[in-house]
Parts: sequence; structure tokens; C-alpha cells
Amino acid sequence: MRKAVEHNSRWIVLAAIFGIMLILNCLTLYYVDDYTYAYSFATGERITSIAQIPASMAMHCELMNGRVLGHSLAQLFIMLPKTFFNVVSALMYTAQIWLMYQISTAGEEKKPVGWLAGGLVLLMGAFIWYFVPAFGQVYLWISGSVNYLWAAVVSLAYLYQFMLMHLDRADGSWFQRTLPGQILWVIFGFITGAWLESLSFAAVGTGILVIGYRKLILKKKVPARFYLSSLTGMAGYLFMVTRPATLGKYASEQSLEAMWNHFVDAFSVYFDEFRILVILFAAVWILACEMKVERRYRELSLICVTASLLANFVMVLAADYYERSMQGTVMFMVLASAVLMVPLFGTRRRQVMSIISAAVVICAASQFFTGCNDVYRSYVKTADRIAYIEAERDAGNMTVSIPQINPETKYSAVYGLKDLDLSDPTSWPNGGMAKFYGVERVEGYYE
Repeated sequence: MRKAVEHNSRWIVLAAIFGIMLILNCLTLYYVDDYTYAYSFATGERITSIAQIPASMAMHCELMNGRVLGHSLAQLFIMLPKTFFNVVSALMYTAQIWLMYQISTAGEEKKPVGWLAGGLVLLMGAFIWYFVPAFGQVYLWISGSVNYLWAAVVSLAYLYQFMLMHLDRADGSWFQRTLPGQILWVIFGFITGAWLESLSFAAVGTGILVIGYRKLILKKKVPARFYLSSLTGMAGYLFMVTRPATLGKYASEQSLEAMWNHFVDAFSVYFDEFRILVILFAAVWILACEMKVERRYRELSLICVTASLLANFVMVLAADYYERSMQGTVMFMVLASAVLMVPLFGTRRRQVMSIISAAVVICAASQFFTGCNDVYRSYVKTADRIAYIEAERDAGNMTVSIPQINPETKYSAVYGLKDLDLSDPTSWPNGGMAKFYGVERVEGYYE
């Protein structure tokens, strides 16, 4: 039994991660933008069929932004019973952790086995749980998850193939072996580029740099599908950022003073907000050099650093740098260290790596029950006020006063969001909530 558990440890950890995220998704209800995306941007009608979504997204490009892939999913999931999103979102989070594990071990001739494999998967999960800001917005909130979580999975899957090419390896997948698969891979490049401003730029930009390094420095052949997927990736990114609403936001922020201020903010995020991750990477890099870790690991690590920097500093062009937008920066910073930590486990520095890993897991564990409890508290309060709204509506009262949700940690989906406008009940997001539950007016008050 013990050997079976050890042999399947990584699958057991992944199953546990899926189960935890499924529960947390079930304990997360609709918030803020979710009510807006329940309705067509073209007609104002409730979305009840997939056929309504294209026209809604066309108008979304005029009014909001060019992220039509993620927001199409938002309208789809809000149209369906919440259970569908709960399961899919938990699977996508598990896929992110799995892809991070795959990338962190990409330099290995043989994948880790036994407790090491399970421990590495747990380490990836602990890093994300502890370090990603606005965790609930990114991984539990419908409107956030379909943009940020899904973008993370797409960008990791995209860059993983570039890393395998850099290592002169093939995963033997259908996407590599067959012409239809390669065509779909090229299409996938467009999807990667068109998903989310920060992560799309990081994934496509890093892929192009990998191609340049391989072709110009290493003088090695680059398969045509990587050139094509880079071209479609750039096309997808340009499609997203040149939508009228996005261009309007960019145009308002393109003065030199604004860009300088955004650069200072982005620099502060990287070396102030995430100084622990920067210091960790520097320490691990020094140990890797001391132990003469093979070049392939150091190159993979630098690929991850490049993606992290691109995800962070592309925000110089953005109107705002929300905490949820920092997810990609953190994810690739984590991978930059993890790629080097894996081979270091095989050196006399394994004890240092074990201490670092244990420290991260302990830090994550210290926030685990507090975070889960905050998600549960937000769920209870939200469910109570929904029940109250519906009861008042059924009693014929069309003006309803409800308390604002005030979470204590980043793990609640409503953390950092404008849950209610306490001063103007006719504004967003009160109006969307009132329309969704069939009342005329939702007033908020601080509790």
C-alpha cells in the first residue's frame, strides 16, 4: 500500500488539489461583473443561448475590451448551471499546476518519481496559493477565472512546446505527429495571443525570443509550425488590443508621464511586492552555478524569467495594473526558480532545497484554513443576501437594502472588487444585480 501511494503520489496530490478547488468554487457565488455578463451587450437581453454570444461580444469590443475569448466563456458559464463552471474551473486550476510541474521537470532526462514527484506538484500548488495576489479573483470568480486562469493554462501549454523544441525533444503528441494536429497548433497560436493582454504578450513574445535564440545563436533548425504559430500569436494579440474599446483606453494612457508612472509601478511590483520570489531566484541561481547545474536548466530558467518580465512590464501600456494582473508575473517567477530547484535536489544541496520547499509549503498551509474560512464566510453572507432579495421580491418589495461583503483575505472572490456602490444604487454593479434578481433597486450599506 505504501509503495502504491508513493508511486502515485503526484496523482494523489493533483486529485486533492482538484477536490479542494471544486469545493472552493462551489462556495463562490456570482459577484460584480458576473451579473453584467449574464446579459447581451448588443441587446440587453438575458443570455439564454450560445447564438446570442457572438453579437454580444462584437458590441463588447466597442464598449469594454477585446478579450472576447474569455468573456465569451463568462457568458456561456453564467448561462449554464453554476455546477458546470465549478467542475471546469477546478479542472483548469489542476491543469495549471500539472503544466507547471511539467515545465519545472522539462530539463530532466527522466521525470521524477515517487515522493519527489508528489512533493514537486505540492510545491507548485503551495507557491501559487501563497504568492498569487487576489487569489479568489483569479481562480474562483467566474469573470476573473475565464480570463486569468484560462490564460495561464493556455500560455503554459503554448510555451511548453517551445521549451521542448529548445531541448531538442518531442512529446510525441498528435499535435506534433500529424498535419491536422500541426494546423490546430498554428490556430492555437492565435488563441494564445488573443486571450489576455499580459499573459498573451508574455507567451508569444517569449516564444519568438526562443526561436531567435535557437536559429541565430545555436544555429539549429526551427520547425515551420513554430514560426507559423508565432505569426498567428502576434495576429491574435493585435486583434485583441486593436479593438475600439481597448484602443480608447490605451490612447488615454500614452503620454510619456503616464507611461513613466506605469513603469515605476511595474518596477515596484517586481522588486517590492515580489521581492521574496526575486531573492529566492537569485539564491537558487547562485546555488545552481556553484553546483555546475547543466546549461539546459539555466536556459529554461531564463526562458521563464523572460516570460515573467514581459508579463510584468507590458503593463506599462495598460491603464491599470490590478492585483489579478500580477498572476502571470508570479507564475513564471516561480517556474524560473523551480526549474533550477529540480536538478539541485540531485546534488549535495538537496537539504537546502528541501528546507526552501518546506518553508513554502508551511507558509501556504498557514494561510490555507484562514483562506478557506474566508471563502466560506463570503459564501454564507452572499447566500443570505440573495435569499433576502428573492424573499423581498416575492413579497412585492422592489427596493432592497443589503450589506456589503467585506472579505478578510485575498482568497475570497470578492476581495478587491467593488461589491456594491454604497452611494449610488443606480450605478454599477448595483444595477446589474437588481436586474438579475428582478427588483428595481438594490441599495448597499456597510455592515
